[in-house]
Amino acid sequence: MSKFTYMFITCTFLFIIIMSCYGCKQVEYGIDSKCCPMCSPGYFVHRHCTEYTVTTCLPCPSSTFIGEPSGLEKCRSCTTCDTNLGLRIQKNCTSVSDTTCDPLEGNFCSRFSPPSCSLAQKHTQCEPGQYIKQNGTASTDTVCTDCVGDTYSDGSFSTCRSHTQCKLMRKGGTSSSDAECEDVVTIIAIILSLLLLLTMMLIFFWCWEKRNIPVMYINSISVRIGHRCWFQDFPWIAADEQEVHMQGSRLIPLKTMTSDIVKESEIKESVGIMSKFTYMFVTCTFLFIIIMSCYGCKQAEYGIDSECCPMCSPGYFVHRHCTEYTSTTCLPCPSSTFIGEPSGLEKCRSCTTCDTNLGLRIQKNCTSVSDTTCDPLEGNFCSRFSPPSCSLAQKHTQCEPGQYIKQNGTASTDTVCTDCVGDTYSDGSFSTCRSHTQCKLMRKGGTSSSDAECEDVVTIIVIILSLLLVVTMMLIFFWCWQKRNIPVSAAELQELNV
Repeated sequence: MSKFTYMFITCTFLFIIIMSCYGCKQVEYGIDSKCCPMCSPGYFVHRHCTEYTVTTCLPCPSSTFIGEPSGLEKCRSCTTCDTNLGLRIQKNCTSVSDTTCDPLEGNFCSRFSPPSCSLAQKHTQCEPGQYIKQNGTASTDTVCTDCVGDTYSDGSFSTCRSHTQCKLMRKGGTSSSDAECEDVVTIIAIILSLLLLLTMMLIFFWCWEKRNIPVMYINSISVRIGHRCWFQDFPWIAADEQEVHMQGSRLIPLKTMTSDIVKESEIKESVGIMSKFTYMFVTCTFLFIIIMSCYGCKQAEYGIDSECCPMCSPGYFVHRHCTEYTSTTCLPCPSSTFIGEPSGLEKCRSCTTCDTNLGLRIQKNCTSVSDTTCDPLEGNFCSRFSPPSCSLAQKHTQCEPGQYIKQNGTASTDTVCTDCVGDTYSDGSFSTCRSHTQCKLMRKGGTSSSDAECEDVVTIIVIILSLLLVVTMMLIFFWCWQKRNIPVSAAELQELNV
């Protein structure tokens, strides 16, 4: 009997220990040594359960939430997306989920506190002499790289550009600026104009020096050696002793005749020089006309009806072209139109519309000097980029069960999904594949898309021990029942009394 009593006490003690170690179920919470049912997400505990009543739950007030079943007596406050921290609201707070914050446009997330960003910084601005190797996204900063060799960038280029190759250099290029070239056509036109002017001046001075040549010599091309001529109007100087010819009342001396022939030769030479200068003058004039006809308008001018008119400034269109006496008349672009550079356009361009059906939203509104800039809607990425903005966007790929998110989708890239392998799983929303739970007693094996399900070993042990205890107590009871009429001897009675 003492052995059975000892066994009963031991089993009862073990049962109490096991029951005290056995906690509440997964959907329960402990309070005052009791296990009460948890409240659903979006609800808080208003009154704990009792022996006769279940937990009383109430909905979370505005701007508060609880995202999972719990025994909390107060809902959590919603996060505020502070613009001073470079944040904006991606998804508003609800009773079952907190606010999700995203970086403001032109910022990237520098501190991520799942499930949203908690601090953002502005994208780095590339310096002159650097190009944008990789544009900044919502999760990464801009990557800048130095230009090398005969290239340059002002800090806004996506690649370094080669320096312009000049025929005549005004200023050499650097890593941050292009080379500056002289306008060769203008220089040639100026030089030829100066040469033409110089030629005309030489011809003028030559004619001035030869202004006293008798006209008869120029016209008397028929005069030649041996030809006998009579010049009535020439007062010849003293006659030679040797006469060569006599006509009328006057003699023509040989010396005088020789002098006439020499003068005729000089005049012919002068006439040849005169014809060369005339040919040069005509040629230079012709070349000057050709060059000036090829020479177009300046960089800040546009051509119209053989005229070069000043361009209108960005944000303005041509209302009336220039004339010989008036400049170009410009007017501002109407609403929803723009012109982004100096031009001679007679009509402004229409602003782009960011169509939500194409997955787009406005990043920057249209102005008179710049077009609308479109960005993908939240949860979309740009699939067609038409500088300076996106023209078509698509939704991010949703990873399937059995895949994990290798790389989150951004405004410029799609989500990258990868299959789970080996003893791992993912429901499609995990950033890494998780290992299957190692069970002491398996209820259901894990797959690539779900975890293993384990039996509750503690519950099973408690049940078994409870059954063993009940059986033991029943055996003790029946044993005592059978032995209730056993006579007790005087010696045993005396031993018990002792």
